[in-house]
Amino acid sequence: MSDDRVGMPPSAARSGLRDLTERARCLGGDLSVRTRPRPPGGTVLEWRVPLPADRE
Repeated sequence: MSDDRVGMPPSAARSGLRDLTERARCLGGDLSVRTRPRPPGGTVLEWRVPLPADRE
């Protein structure tokens, strides 16, 4: 997911990001948050978890 190129202010509450990180880790994955330099700027979140082997 990426934002509208405004970015996330350093003072933004990070409790939701901590929850996403913990959820990803419990599922064998991870969360990365990075700020893109201008242009284009903004913040990019990548939440990755493995797909279950059994998809029934």
